Amino acid sequence: MKNASRCLVATFLALTTALAVVVVPRSPATAHDDPAGIDYVLFWCKMPSSTVRWSDETGGGGYGQQAIEAAAAWDNYTPVTMQLVGTTPNLIVDQAYWGNTGWAGQTQAPASNPSCAGGLAVWERLPLTSMLNTYYTDAYPADKRQSVFGHEIGHALGINHQSHPGNTCGGLALMYYTVAFRYDTCSQFLPQSDDVAAINFIY
Repeated sequence: MKNASRCLVATFLALTTALAVVVVPRSPATAHDDPAGIDYVLFWCKMPSSTVRWSDETGGGGYGQQAIEAAAAWDNYTPVTMQLVGTTPNLIVDQAYWGNTGWAGQTQAPASNPSCAGGLAVWERLPLTSMLNTYYTDAYPADKRQSVFGHEIGHALGINHQSHPGNTCGGLALMYYTVAFRYDTCSQFLPQSDDVAAINFIY
């Protein structure tokens, strides 16, 4: 449904936690309202173009398919084209055992990226890496892993966490900050209207 509608010296972390998400910003984010009245917040930078070259480095093992489906959902629901490649990706999607860190997913950028006020500047140093922490996610069902993968890919595309009024599932975006509420309560693992509005604005 494509037509439907720095700063830390080393890295930024956009952390999707087991219970909450911690974001360490490099520069001010800019909030916008979509037509439904729900806020989305731009992150810091965006990809060089709406065609995003990404690489699946999950190694399979119950993660590869969820990574592919998460990328495909952004491709299907937004103007972004997620192009799976074997070399020179702009985004790497991966999984690893990080232990009891408090986060289930994170997105990292290489050092020395610029400050990207408003989320409209382009990442100068790529690739980014979006990863899952298998300490938590090995116990997740497939759709919940996809929810975390999709959320982290959303950060790489340029979206911060959704500011959602109230603890209701109505209007809840994939970019809502807790996977516990986003998935366990609302079963959300695909981009929603708020996510689509953000991508339409950025690209």
